[in-house]
Amino acid sequence: MPQRHGGYSFECEQRGAGEVIAYSLENPDVTGFNRLKALLGSRVRYVQGSVYTLSPERMGEFDLILFFGVLYHLRYPLLAMDRIRSVSCGEVLIETHTLTSRHLLRAPLWLFGALSGLAAIFRGTPLQRQYKEYELHPEDQSNWS
Repeated sequence: MPQRHGGYSFECEQRGAGEVIAYSLENPDVTGFNRLKALLGSRVRYVQGSVYTLSPERMGEFDLILFFGVLYHLRYPLLAMDRIRSVSCGEVLIETHTLTSRHLLRAPLWLFGALSGLAAIFRGTPLQRQYKEYELHPEDQSNWS
């Protein structure tokens, strides 16, 4: 699944995966994928494409899909998860940035019951935020939520 340089794909191959496909919108020459592939003597195949167009007819099915650090780049994350599930016949592992209230998580459990107005604290904490193109980084338009 999408990645910058293929690290997880190469690691899966080194751990014995029979077939590994790295899938991303980006050009593998620009991201460093092709340089790493050559350096490692890897057989990982790179397919350039959008998560929104994944289909079992086009890509087949996979017993393990790693989808790390991608959701916040997507305008339609639920659609992406639907498309990923359509090509999965096994496990799908998704990792993304999350917001937490660490100051509350460090408190002892008994304190949660004693806190009044806990809902007011969370009212001001967004569960998801939509960022506009280039808002998070002046050279990266791909952050959406």
